[in-house]
Amino acid sequence: MKNQGKEDHDFSMRNVSAGWHIGEFEGVEDFTNAKNDKRSMIIRIKVTDGDDTGLNASLFAPWENDRFDKIIASVLLAVGLQDAFNKAFPGEEYTYFHPKVVEKMMQKLPGLGCKFLIEEDKNGFSNIVKVVSLKTDVSKLPEKKGKAAAEKTTGKAAAEAPAATEDW
Repeated sequence: MKNQGKEDHDFSMRNVSAGWHIGEFEGVEDFTNAKNDKRSMIIRIKVTDGDDTGLNASLFAPWENDRFDKIIASVLLAVGLQDAFNKAFPGEEYTYFHPKVVEKMMQKLPGLGCKFLIEEDKNGFSNIVKVVSLKTDVSKLPEKKGKAAAEKTTGKAAAEAPAATEDW
């Protein structure tokens, strides 16, 4: 084998630090936990600014959960896609967990940019607690209570959302 294991190898894995970040959506996954058969959607965001550039944060949304359906709607609003999804999937029978909607999110979200707020929970895990448009001045937003650090909004912004009429 080319590489050999090392007993004290430092993997240098770390969480995204608390505070505001600029990021780019990397993908959407439909995930089923092998231990308990619970299904979730995972939305991955890569940090594109500051000291955490290149690190990933993930939003886990338990399947068919109304609270997370609203959160996903807010994510799509932040990247300028909510109107296009409403037009493509009209009516109350569609949620953001409908297989056709998830498939479309898998196609449309990667590469789009946003700003997102990370807070650390009591177990030391980094959680995405807000997602807003790249154009949003986060200094004017109320921060959630907790360990959120000062805003971090420097660096190159990720790609803007395409027009809602493209390729639907």
